[in-house]
Amino acid sequence: MFGGAGVYRQGIIFALLDDGVVWLKGDETNVPALEAAGSRQFTYPGKDGVEMKLGYWSLPDTATDDPDEASDWGRGAFEVAVRKAAAKKPRKPKA
Repeated sequence: MFGGAGVYRQGIIFALLDDGVVWLKGDETNVPALEAAGSRQFTYPGKDGVEMKLGYWSLPDTATDDPDEASDWGRGAFEVAVRKAAAKKPRKPKA
């Protein structure tokens, strides 16, 4: 799917690793704090040069050397991922 790696907990993806950057899943509960901490949203060039945005945000720079802070951000991203997974409709089995 992409050139990075996914970070999973209990079978749920909550972070991406790409080009040395940790990208954390975000929503309205943690994005304001991530933005305030200097995080940027994961973007990539799409078709026709349109910038595509994913719901992932960079780990704040202050957390890269602070394992406790990084863990706090990771737990928040996991909580987002759990909520999003619970909100998805289950797939119908293939016949």
